[in-house]
Amino acid sequence: MRYLLILMVVATSLPAQGDPASTAERLRVGDDAPMPDAELVFASFKHLDECRGKAFVFVYFVTENGRSLVRPLNALHDKYHEEGLVVCAVTHRSEEQVEAFVKRNRPRFAVIYEPSNLSMGSYPFTFWPAAAIVDPRGKIAWKGSGSGIPVATIKKVLKTARLVGPNAPLRIIARLPKSLKSASKALETAKLDVALKLLGKARGDDREFAKETIKEIETLLRDKLEAAQKAEAGEDWYRAHLIHSRLVKHAPKSGQGRKAAVALKRMGTDRRIKLEVEAGAALKDARAAMNRRDWKLAKKLLEPLVKRKYEGTKAAEKAQRLLNSMK
Repeated sequence: MRYLLILMVVATSLPAQGDPASTAERLRVGDDAPMPDAELVFASFKHLDECRGKAFVFVYFVTENGRSLVRPLNALHDKYHEEGLVVCAVTHRSEEQVEAFVKRNRPRFAVIYEPSNLSMGSYPFTFWPAAAIVDPRGKIAWKGSGSGIPVATIKKVLKTARLVGPNAPLRIIARLPKSLKSASKALETAKLDVALKLLGKARGDDREFAKETIKEIETLLRDKLEAAQKAEAGEDWYRAHLIHSRLVKHAPKSGQGRKAAVALKRMGTDRRIKLEVEAGAALKDARAAMNRRDWKLAKKLLEPLVKRKYEGTKAAEKAQRLLNSMK
């Protein structure tokens, strides 16, 4: 995998002045998490500043003892990154040492160079590897040893993580008053019909908050339906099916949800489209296997798609190109 070298500075939630250790008492589970004051980020995915609304695992380490972390952190990335988890290994060792670590180990998670070591000290952590899980709202969900990261906590914070892509749950993270807590929960768990109903009942000072949030929901649903229809027009049936399915699942009573249900029913009666949808899932898994350099699994997933059953489909053409690229 080719790694992208990103030059960036990520703002920290800590005060501009003061000793990081002086904030230690305030940094408990539920507090705002300090983000790495990064000078360099080595990553194979998007910039940290574009990951708002996602969950993070930050592991603080030293490069000379970091090799043992590569396999477990790669496993976390592979298993949960599509669910909205951003796995980051953070170190204050020299730029040359960080570059050598990345070149030697080729991690699939992000590696962050933070020479100030400010975020680690602000927890404070006094050992390596240390780790923190940060929820989509930027709050500390857990902190402790980097060798004992609790998967249960990761799964919990991912329930409200913002995702992108055609199969992403239609979640919205909205800053609403406590009186609209039920609507916030419905939005975070992608129960948009429930959220619309609750927001429609808002009274008094809450009405303005509700009005703006309803507008955001309606815009999301409209954009998703347009994206599905565009995918249909381009005969990208797998993508169209994924988006329509999400609309039906998360907002079945909305106008967009009803239109999506009609589209799915129509697609289900066309054998060719059904084959494209079926094969699309295998193509997605095969590409993921190739990204992990699991060539054996990728080949196993792709070979059935070039058989007679899928002959003449776009999926078969794509599968053949991917197989050819592995030769």
